[in-house]
Amino acid sequence: MPLDRRWSVTLGLSFVAAALLALLGGGNARADRPALSWSPWTRAPSPYASTNLDTLERRVATACGASEDGLRALARTIVARTSADQKVPDLETLDWEKRASGEPHPWPRTWTITGRSLEPERTTALLETWLRASRHAELRRCGVADGVAPNGNRVLVVVAVDALADLAPIRRTARVGEWLSVEVRLRAPVRDPRTLVLGPSGVPRALLTSTDGASVRARFAPDQSGMFTVQVLGDVGEGSRPLIEATVFADVEPPTHPDDERAPGEGVEGGSSNEGEGLASMVDAARTASGRAVLQRSQVLDDVARKHALRMSATQELAHDVGDGNPTERLATAGVGGVEVGENVGRARSVAMAHRQIWNSPSHRLNLLSDRFLRAGYAVVRDEHGEAWVVEEFAGR
Repeated sequence: MPLDRRWSVTLGLSFVAAALLALLGGGNARADRPALSWSPWTRAPSPYASTNLDTLERRVATACGASEDGLRALARTIVARTSADQKVPDLETLDWEKRASGEPHPWPRTWTITGRSLEPERTTALLETWLRASRHAELRRCGVADGVAPNGNRVLVVVAVDALADLAPIRRTARVGEWLSVEVRLRAPVRDPRTLVLGPSGVPRALLTSTDGASVRARFAPDQSGMFTVQVLGDVGEGSRPLIEATVFADVEPPTHPDDERAPGEGVEGGSSNEGEGLASMVDAARTASGRAVLQRSQVLDDVARKHALRMSATQELAHDVGDGNPTERLATAGVGGVEVGENVGRARSVAMAHRQIWNSPSHRLNLLSDRFLRAGYAVVRDEHGEAWVVEEFAGR
């Protein structure tokens, strides 16, 4: 029997320069967040001219790779926020800023450096060390920005993505019932592409998706007013992952500030100091609120989840396979074979925020609320920077 592989990864934005977090005061500050500036389109590529960069930015951009305007807008936002109040913006704010910028590539990685003066050659050498960890370096796109903090320190931010696909422009706003086309050009070999759309509530739905090996096409029409997230997924050799994401607002205006709406179950800790138990309580509460049965907790799945969370934390890489096999392989090794399996992995500053990111992602919520899974296992591992690496394992019968 063929296995149903439902693997999904969520990533806010990964800050690599831990020294900046200490210097600028860390950052999950949510008060007085500036208004969002929405691009009228979500699209890629969106190149910008290097002539608009200063000498340091140009040198760093050249080392990083092809430039993307949406990524540069995000980098400038990070610089502006840190320069204004000396606090790194929280991940939820940055996720909304990415949506607003019109940047459709998921999983952005952020590198930040600060100092009284940033010597171009040394700064570039440090950046290149970070870039070597990229799994798809030949497909990398970047955005670069710098500024000066109130204390006189210069702040340089690089945002990079592995652009495995590009997206024909999708308008930010639409009418209920209006058909919208999702046209994606693949930049890497992709198996089993599919498209999901998540509306203002409920379970994500799969769209009829066609592919000729070089492109992927789908269509959808918003069936109610509110925010819709469309996500194209595919397997590039390390499990199914999001390739492209876009946000569309039907008969409503985009929010002027990041939406702080809590996910069902968020903050329900179950009275335990163990963060894995807290995550399990949040998932149980979310399923109950959505009319789904609570999944049976499995120690075997807990162990698989913890081993993978430890591995991701150690390698500082968020993926379904970080040298330890894909979810189906890892579960089969643990004696869970011949069944449908699913996996959500994420990284955030708190377990509650990871749960919210998972809930707001179409592919993650599909796993979270699936009636095809009967058992689950959970793990949360904190790294030396305090980041929470989260794994949710799901299995049938």
